[in-house]
Amino acid sequence: MLAKGSTNLQQIIIVEFGFKPYSVMFMKLCCVMSAELKQQLVNTDEQVTREDSNLMYWKQFRDKGQHENDKTIHLLEQELVDMEASFTEISSR
Repeated sequence: MLAKGSTNLQQIIIVEFGFKPYSVMFMKLCCVMSAELKQQLVNTDEQVTREDSNLMYWKQFRDKGQHENDKTIHLLEQELVDMEASFTEISSR
């Protein structure tokens, strides 16, 4: 027997778990917990989205810095080769 005006959660609790319609406090507690859990899920989802965005920013920052450092290292190595060639040429005179 279902209570008139009961929510789906309340109906599930009554039908599936055999709680009587007069256990209103239990049903209200379940509804409050359900609302709190939904809010926690929303908050967690928002936090995960923020953290993903933050992670993406720092990965891009790292990759950009790594690319710039690779380019600088390559130019310095090339400059070192040129300096060694110049030194060899000057010292052979």
